Amino acid sequence: MSRLVSHVRGQAQVLTLSGLYGVLSYMVTQRTKEIGVRMALGATVGRVVGWESGRLAGVGAVLGCLLAGGVSWVVQAQVEGVSAFDLWAYAGGLGVVVLAALAAAIVPSRRAAKIEPSATLRTD
Repeated sequence: MSRLVSHVRGQAQVLTLSGLYGVLSYMVTQRTKEIGVRMALGATVGRVVGWESGRLAGVGAVLGCLLAGGVSWVVQAQVEGVSAFDLWAYAGGLGVVVLAALAAAIVPSRRAAKIEPSATLRTD
């Protein structure tokens, strides 16, 4: 039974990470014009990429921790032998998800920041 639970958790983590990467990558790609305007006004690549990536990952991490904390009490009441708060599980899950969120935001942000600002502003 333990192997089955581990396998299901692994599949859930892969689905979560792939969905997160796809959604965040799409959101940042949609903001290419905004990034172009920032670059035209003198923003550095590091500032644009860092701000976008950090903001998206930070908001998601805070909301995810709050939701996980609330749901864990419900799961503990329904399933015997499940702890409501496992620090290592929360820290590991949060670390993996934040890294995936940062990767999903950094890749398209860097791509958008390398485009000439005038070319970005001309496409409408």
